[in-house]
Amino acid sequence: MTISAPWRWCRTVFEAGLLLAAIGMIWSNRDQPRRLLNTPLLLVGPAVAGLAQMALGTMASPLDTAKAVLAWAVCFAAAYTARHALAHTPLRHRFLSAAAAGFAGAAVCLLQIPLRGVTLAGFTVPDFDMFAGPFANRNTYASVAELLLPIVIWKAVSARQGAWFWWAAATLIPASVIATGSRAGSFLILCEFGALLLMRIRARMLFPLTGAAVVVMATGWDTLADRLGHEDWSSHRRQVYASSVAMVAERPWAGHGLGTYPQAYPRFATFDSGREMNHAHNDWLEWAADGGLGLPLLLAGFLGLTAWFARRHFWSWGIAFAVAHSAVDYPLQLLAFSYWFWAVAGAVFAAATSDKRDPRRRSSRSSKRPLAASGPSAPPALESTESSDRSLTTAGH
Repeated sequence: MTISAPWRWCRTVFEAGLLLAAIGMIWSNRDQPRRLLNTPLLLVGPAVAGLAQMALGTMASPLDTAKAVLAWAVCFAAAYTARHALAHTPLRHRFLSAAAAGFAGAAVCLLQIPLRGVTLAGFTVPDFDMFAGPFANRNTYASVAELLLPIVIWKAVSARQGAWFWWAAATLIPASVIATGSRAGSFLILCEFGALLLMRIRARMLFPLTGAAVVVMATGWDTLADRLGHEDWSSHRRQVYASSVAMVAERPWAGHGLGTYPQAYPRFATFDSGREMNHAHNDWLEWAADGGLGLPLLLAGFLGLTAWFARRHFWSWGIAFAVAHSAVDYPLQLLAFSYWFWAVAGAVFAAATSDKRDPRRRSSRSSKRPLAASGPSAPPALESTESSDRSLTTAGH
């Protein structure tokens, strides 16, 4: 909620909390090397690369690279903390239930449509060109919505009571993204919404939910239609991409320094947009320009491993759509979203650990063995509540 706050202390308090939590967990696991290593260690790579750049003096701005190293250390802390704290399945489910409450941001965006330009208690409600709810950037909000939507649908499917409330919340999320006018976000959230309904929800739920979503979307379609009507709206991005490729070609392995894209870019610019080009509008190109080709390859390996574990838990499928959005924008360069993104990735690793401990999953893999050799069954108290993840194949709750 403080993603748009101008005060540095908001982010500092959050970063300090994550670092202290990670340090505490590392200390508690100091006598268990396997637990220490059984973690998303690939995410340490960017911070190590930044330290190497500082040692070799290959960065364009030492201060900005130092800040980027700290930011990547906090990203690792977010993933590490989630990986170990959320390995306890009931706690992970409570974490996801709390995260699902983020749909309130969608309600704020939809309320913003009729209130734009209205002054309330001395505050004028801005248009989406300035803010999208509590977010200063419509594309950042769209990325958050992409990550949040599967969690809200997971909550709707697994809820024993009040499921209708969470289904209604799930329809608000794509509607709010449409209303803000994010072009890539609108396309991706509609694909995600359709994929989740078609693949995991009973067909009888598809039509009323889709109809409700379309009705709500129609209330804020004008902003998106106006932005889509702009001629050749991708021209600037193509030129920025070409300049970023030239940056990578000059230093393909050393990079220009983590966090130094705004300082290194002007030398390769081919046009003047009248504004500072602070990001490449493509996270992968920016990572390659800042840290060399090894950095995006390292992160691709981590995300590939995350995707392998995520296939069993569709509350985490928003990670794939957020990564797709990062190919045309820069959500993972915005730290308030990036920390949340890597924390959800850490929760995927935690869920994978629970899968290994789940006696039901072990029994399903050994179902071909004779029943007599399977041993006594686990008492109900020991069974993992991860079964609610498996209940996503139906909407029977």
